[in-house]
Amino acid sequence: MGSCEILGIGPRCGYVAEGIRDVRLLDREAFVGLGYAEDGRVSSIRRTSDFVRLAPRHGTAQLSVDQAEEGSYTATLQLYTGGVDTETFRSLDLATRRRYVVLVLTEGGRWLLFGTEAGAALAWRVTTAEGAAAAVTLSDTAPEPPREAGPEVWAGPGYVARYLPRFEGAVCWVDRNVGTPFRRAEIAPRVADPGGEALDAEGRLCAVSGRPQAILLASGAENPDPAAYEVTGRFTPGDWVDGEPTARYDATCAAPYVYLEEWGQTEGERIVSAGGGGGELLILTNSQITIDTL
Repeated sequence: MGSCEILGIGPRCGYVAEGIRDVRLLDREAFVGLGYAEDGRVSSIRRTSDFVRLAPRHGTAQLSVDQAEEGSYTATLQLYTGGVDTETFRSLDLATRRRYVVLVLTEGGRWLLFGTEAGAALAWRVTTAEGAAAAVTLSDTAPEPPREAGPEVWAGPGYVARYLPRFEGAVCWVDRNVGTPFRRAEIAPRVADPGGEALDAEGRLCAVSGRPQAILLASGAENPDPAAYEVTGRFTPGDWVDGEPTARYDATCAAPYVYLEEWGQTEGERIVSAGGGGGELLILTNSQITIDTL
């Protein structure tokens, strides 16, 4: 139905007529998802590894977009690279076995993105037309033409790896024999921010690496599931972890049972009336408070 080249095309195809000066590649298996700015541009590319640069010789790169039918666009990037040697041959040969998300930087400073659906395939050949260079082609067919992206998409890792204290199922504190209205986290799993996906000890998505999720444990706590979690460190209950508290005020946790009986000399547990009637018992141990019903 139509064809246009990014290098030297008119506004009809939605791009400014300008040359291409830089190309970045991301292994498709490391791609997780996209984030968008209010103006519709891609503002972030969530990923588990970094982009690599494939620098074209000046003036040799060309990007074309063919629309065979409605909802089917083929983006083809052609370029020449110099410095062809044995190492280059080996790298390019390995690259043909992978698929890539491709970022193209135009001379006007605009980033264009394609290959996020199934990944662009790479092919190459040696040529002397440009003086002992490698002619590289990256091609991808997708439901949409290349998208415009902001310059920040390749500069950062795509997400921040952080440990987030978990309060689900957390116990109440007993401090100096007094029940306190605080819950404490005993585990802080490592997650991607934004998104919350589980990350391993190296900061990679567990869904990609297949490794257990990295966690920090409170002092004295045990790994709740060694098959699912890998302990990478510990924290003192009440400390802050990655800017988040490991103790959280909860009025329902121990209140109104603030002043409680002293521990006996030989007793590890005391059972006292919870107060307020109803047949409730407050079971105290040195580490937690639980409420049972008669």
